[in-house]
Amino acid sequence: MKESRVKLASPISTLLLLGLSLPLSAQQLGDPNCETLLLVSSYSNNSIKVYDGCDGSFIQNLQHNGWVSGPQAIADDGEGGLVVVSEKNDRLVRFDRKTLAVDRVVAGDDPGTPELEPGPVDAPTGLVITPDGRWFVGSFTQNQVVELDPQTGTASNVVIRSGQGIEGADTGMWLQGNQLYVPGFDSSTVVRVNIGNGGAPQTLVAAGSNGLNAPRTTLIDDQGDLLVSSWRSNQILAFNPTSGAFKRVVASISRPTGMTLEAGGTLLVASDQSHDVKRVRISDGQMLGQVVETSSGGLVGATWVHVLEKQAVEQTTAAASNAFFLIGVGEVVGNTISVETLFHTNGGLWSSELDAAQISEHAWGQWMVEFSGCNEGEMTYASDFTEFGAGGYTLIRLAPSPISDECVATGFANVDNRNWMSGHWFGGPDHAGEGFSIDLINGDQAIITWYSYLPASLANSAN
Repeated sequence: MKESRVKLASPISTLLLLGLSLPLSAQQLGDPNCETLLLVSSYSNNSIKVYDGCDGSFIQNLQHNGWVSGPQAIADDGEGGLVVVSEKNDRLVRFDRKTLAVDRVVAGDDPGTPELEPGPVDAPTGLVITPDGRWFVGSFTQNQVVELDPQTGTASNVVIRSGQGIEGADTGMWLQGNQLYVPGFDSSTVVRVNIGNGGAPQTLVAAGSNGLNAPRTTLIDDQGDLLVSSWRSNQILAFNPTSGAFKRVVASISRPTGMTLEAGGTLLVASDQSHDVKRVRISDGQMLGQVVETSSGGLVGATWVHVLEKQAVEQTTAAASNAFFLIGVGEVVGNTISVETLFHTNGGLWSSELDAAQISEHAWGQWMVEFSGCNEGEMTYASDFTEFGAGGYTLIRLAPSPISDECVATGFANVDNRNWMSGHWFGGPDHAGEGFSIDLINGDQAIITWYSYLPASLANSAN
């Protein structure tokens, strides 16, 4: 790739001068009287499913533009983001907590840049983020846990190395104080390490202890017991978190994977065999029903369940105006401009109040125009958001210019450059009030800015 080409990464923020936030927010999804959503990793079809936290009904997929492959753990970063561990392509991908829009690749290869950024570990599975902002990532294939620098996306320290009791570090790591508990799927062990003093890891639960076989997730419940989902033995087992002594079989459940503790002494348990999420009472192992029904919304291979508390979104005068702007860099081939990803932004305020550090860009979808003359062409788009959908219409030039006049004089079939593409375009009287700015920036790239409005469903919710 030539160095003169524009990179679709953080530098795009400098181009997003007029972008406004998408007002669709987490608390607007599902039953308005329900205070939670459930995010479930659907490992086998590379998606994250969003369900109503009360009735478990499917709402939508978490849109990620193909950036996530083999999702495992999901963690709140404490700074307004949700981080999804993407095992198959060695990435950690951050989503905006309020809008649920993809934000950026924290670690691993960023598809928006021409460089190949290596992942901090191979086949990441588990992720723990401490209250003071330290990140710990488990690697299934390297049999280790590393501390991650979330600013650079690189490993800063290895806290458990290969050969220290873990084979196949799996999804559900758990932090209690300074004690990090890590399940080993292939070793059928649970290892504990103190992340505060840098001490050596110890095997807390020995291989196969009391039927432990291929553990996936660990957590400590309200009674202080260490609960472990034992995948191959179809059980949830309880151990002493200090001594590792076996205490009891909590419940029998088909291929348990991710577990999430609820208030009131219950667990949400995902299964990659029954493709669902069940509620289990910890005290007696009683099944209290399916929270997410089998294969609901296309759930296949459920590995993790995350409870997301809904939060109100601050509305600004700008966000309530219904105006919505998009921008992207397109590839010019022949008489066609194709934009792989248009972006919108969050965090913007009016010029004098603008804080550039608060601006973040989010992928929206694809856009293309194929010109049939110097002053007209067919535009098509396909958004990642169902509210915008897909469509297109004919574009015409809003006003002539010297370069468009030159194109007409030369003849569209005879023109030997693409300068005539630059200018302002719109969809005619039926699309008055919205339009496009096209700026050719070199021989085979163009900046596209789309000035438009929100769909009615989002405009109504914004106002």
